[in-house]
Amino acid sequence: MKTIIMQSIDRYLGRMVCGMMSVFHRRHKQPPETLTHLVIIKMFGMGSIVLMSPMVRALKNRYPGVRISFVSLSENLRVPGMYDMTDHCYGIRRSSMFAFAFDTLRTILQLRSRHVSAVLDAEFFSRYTAVFSFLIRPRYHAGFYNRDIYRGNLIDYHAYFNPYRHMIDNFNELALSLSCACTDHRLEFPQLSEAVFDGCARALRSAGIEDTARLVLVNPNVSDTSPLIDRSWPLEHFAAFARDAISRGYTVGYIGSPSQKEHTAHAAGLAPGAVSLAGVLSLEELLACMSRSLLLLTNDSGPLHLAASVDLPTFAFFGTESPVIFGHSAGLHQTFYRGYACSPCLSVFNYKRGICEFGSRCMKDISVEKVIDRFHSLEEALKADQQSRTRKH
Repeated sequence: MKTIIMQSIDRYLGRMVCGMMSVFHRRHKQPPETLTHLVIIKMFGMGSIVLMSPMVRALKNRYPGVRISFVSLSENLRVPGMYDMTDHCYGIRRSSMFAFAFDTLRTILQLRSRHVSAVLDAEFFSRYTAVFSFLIRPRYHAGFYNRDIYRGNLIDYHAYFNPYRHMIDNFNELALSLSCACTDHRLEFPQLSEAVFDGCARALRSAGIEDTARLVLVNPNVSDTSPLIDRSWPLEHFAAFARDAISRGYTVGYIGSPSQKEHTAHAAGLAPGAVSLAGVLSLEELLACMSRSLLLLTNDSGPLHLAASVDLPTFAFFGTESPVIFGHSAGLHQTFYRGYACSPCLSVFNYKRGICEFGSRCMKDISVEKVIDRFHSLEEALKADQQSRTRKH
């Protein structure tokens, strides 16, 4: 199922179901004294899952020995394991309505039999996850709350979502429901074996990229959460940057998922000499590749946070969403944002759906010349940073 269909069902049918389920729910004001089995739910957003790693690390330190189960869409299942966030993952397929319903029912029944102490519903105001959490019968249920978005009376602890705070801080509000304060905001480094690094090197060589290449990565893709609005920096701008980097002796690799292979290849074709790596690298190999690259040029999307987790400097473009929530500013990370009056127009409060009246000027007006100039000014610092990270591996 497409994301927009899932959002529509959740928005309209979910309201009624939450109201019906609320009749049978009695709120528990206090968390359980002992925490033996914690379930964390985050369906959408690979990058958002990465941003949850500081919260999960704090919970594991606060409750040694707690068993953590993670529920997400099947396409995201490898992420929690790579970041040491879970003991077991439950995947929900969305290839069809039947598969989605079957996996949902199966997972609910499995978790009900495993005596869940608490649920942290980290999805943003989803009625589906509120009902899911209720049906697995936890002793305690915490989730994001907004008085204008109805999810019934199914949540015991209301974590207020603040659009003026970074997403890591918002996730940490959920941890507070279990008397856990997270003070270390560093992203967890993914667990990557030597076999993964070797596989990455072989995959790059098969694509014509040698081990000694100075690699700059480009991500021209965005997720499908907002299909009615263009959230991407223009492809020609990416190409202009890539051509400049190639002229300076760098190898430019365009990245993307297997489903984005055609779009990524088209984007790479606009910059002669650039290589499309979409579908060439596994997720683990992409992280290994990032850890040894010079820079990632990217839209606001999952690869931005993957790169940040392996300390790869990023040039990130924001317009429809706010860098206050999803941006990275430490070290050599650079954010490009015009800050127009209409921006940001997408948020968790409007299901990240909208139609732009101005032709996505917030993205198109980010000057490619300014980005290239910033790259030139930071080039030596980026080289030194790359050498430092390469020595670690």
